[in-house]
Amino acid sequence: MSTRQMWRRLAKVEDLVCPKHEDGLFTLEELCRAIWRHDEQEYRKMAEGEYGSLRYFIRQFEREGRGG
Repeated sequence: MSTRQMWRRLAKVEDLVCPKHEDGLFTLEELCRAIWRHDEQEYRKMAEGEYGSLRYFIRQFEREGRGG
């Protein structure tokens, strides 16, 4: 694999994980999804504690994780 091919593939993965926004802003859902993917258990702890509103996304992320 050439360096150019590798950079293209990495760019595609980056776009999937963290889409670029012209204004540099992200939605709450995008930020929560990034935290969930990084550390699901920590996200759940945050949702059970001080940041209870984060529970809103848990079912959705679980469904996505099961492919449904």
